[in-house]
Amino acid sequence: MTTLKHTNKVLSAEDEHEFSHWQLPDVTEDKSQSPSNFFGHKAQAYHASEPAEEAVPSMPTMSQLEDIRAAAEQEGFEQGKQEGLQQGLEQGRLDGLAQGHSEGFAQGEQQGYEAGLAKANAMIAQFTQLIKHFEQPLSVLDAEVEAEILAMTLTLAKGVIQQELTQNPQHIATIIRKGIDALPLKEQVVKLRLHPDDVKVVEELYGEAQLAKNDWHLESDPSLVVGDVYIESLRSTVDLRVSNRVEQVFSALDAQSEQLSRQVHHTKTANSQYQTLAVDDLTEARQQLNQQTQNSLPNQQTLVENDLPESVAESNLAESDPNEATQSQLSSQQSQAHKGLEQGEADDKPSTSTAE
Repeated sequence: MTTLKHTNKVLSAEDEHEFSHWQLPDVTEDKSQSPSNFFGHKAQAYHASEPAEEAVPSMPTMSQLEDIRAAAEQEGFEQGKQEGLQQGLEQGRLDGLAQGHSEGFAQGEQQGYEAGLAKANAMIAQFTQLIKHFEQPLSVLDAEVEAEILAMTLTLAKGVIQQELTQNPQHIATIIRKGIDALPLKEQVVKLRLHPDDVKVVEELYGEAQLAKNDWHLESDPSLVVGDVYIESLRSTVDLRVSNRVEQVFSALDAQSEQLSRQVHHTKTANSQYQTLAVDDLTEARQQLNQQTQNSLPNQQTLVENDLPESVAESNLAESDPNEATQSQLSSQQSQAHKGLEQGEADDKPSTSTAE
């Protein structure tokens, strides 16, 4: 923007000469015919534009209004229908998804529970069967060991009883007194059949005078064993042989032992998978030992007294008592039976397992 500066310079005569050639414009000319305006442009006359006629809107007819209303109603109906359909589809999809998920979850849970329960029951049955397979052989083995221990105990007890009667012959007096008390009539003639060794013991204990006073007549019977007493009177007899007394005392235990043996035999016969050969051999050995124990004493004593003179027989009996030989034999058989039991347990451990 140009800045106008005010100056106080005074024009001189020379400067007036420069302004002498400037002419003032003609202001008398008709402006309407002037070709241009102040800025050099021709002036144009201003003509006011005539206002255009405004179009008067025409009112719609009743049919047009009805058509418009029907079209709007149809458009609104279609729009509402589409929006309702979309909203219903979305809501139905969500509800169906939730219901299907709930029903599917419940159905899957029930099916999974039933399948798991069936598998669990099958596994329980399988484990129960395995436990039975393990327990049954052990129960059979326990019954066998119990039967053998009971039988061995009975055999050893009988041997100890016989040994006690041999080492302490004074027991014969108690046995005789019990036999005499068992007679219905006490004051009568009585005949006592005893082993020859027991006859000597009774004579030493009572003496001839007391025996005569009691009307006791002693009779030596080599067929009897030490400790046997057989009493005869006019009307009664009393059998107090050692074997009968022992059998009477151990009858309940013998019956229990036989019952256990029968149970074991029945179980093993019903199931051929159980193989206890060592225990079976031990049972047979025990039975043979029982038989030998019962027959050894009378056989040995009869042979000694029949084959040797009385003095030599007494000497041999003193040096080598048959009961001591029997005791040695019992100890040997007991050791063998114990080894057989250990071997039977070792053999039964692998053999009693059931086949899968």
